[in-house]
Amino acid sequence: MATKTAAKSHPTFAAAVARVQPALAGWRQQRKHREPIPEAWWREIVPLARAHGLSPVTQALPLNYTSLKRHVLASPSPTAPPQVAGTGFVEVSVAPWAVGPQWVIQLEDRIGSKLTLRLAAGGSAEALAMGPRALEIPLVIQLTPQMRLLLAVEPVDFRKGIDGLVQVCRQKLNTDPLAGALFVFANRRRKALKILVYDGQGFWLCQKRLSQGRFGWWPSSGEQATLGLDVQQLQLLLWNGNPSRVQTAPLWRPIAPAA
Repeated sequence: MATKTAAKSHPTFAAAVARVQPALAGWRQQRKHREPIPEAWWREIVPLARAHGLSPVTQALPLNYTSLKRHVLASPSPTAPPQVAGTGFVEVSVAPWAVGPQWVIQLEDRIGSKLTLRLAAGGSAEALAMGPRALEIPLVIQLTPQMRLLLAVEPVDFRKGIDGLVQVCRQKLNTDPLAGALFVFANRRRKALKILVYDGQGFWLCQKRLSQGRFGWWPSSGEQATLGLDVQQLQLLLWNGNPSRVQTAPLWRPIAPAA
């Protein structure tokens, strides 16, 4: 909104509108019923929209936003800036007063292409207290010692999503996926892992795919459909290590899951 306001108040924009607006208003008084705007007028308006944006021009003249955008896209620009290869970055600053559990950021270029970003900080009191820094809060699955970590020994078809993996837990692993356990799956080529866990409101599904190679360690098929892991073993597995070689001091008193 600030960009549109700045464009309207810019002296160059005001002068350009003042040059086009009276003549366009005179044509409208004499136009026939449903007569379209002549192409000669569009040739005057399109450069104005390219220089100052679609929304300010449509509101100042006024014009139909969709019609103006169509003419801008259809008209070649002799002064179009060269395309720069690579990725561009836009830094978005959040005002201190614009604090809330959700943010909606709308980006629009001068020819009207729009991008909407919807960000959520979870709505917690801590997130609200952090203000704009709440956008930096990572959403992760926390691994705790009392969690049950179950590795599915047999490979899984990774075309399966949450519903498909839930059925695998129930039918092949004979385990209730709603009981709070964290399940680790691998595909047949062992180039990727998937983690499924239920948090009380819904399922989380995470995936890691190796850019090179495959996961070197995996238990051999046997009588058991699952293999229990400790937290440190899972962390090592995710980094393509060998969990069977982890050497840590034994637990003095294992923490049981809360009833």
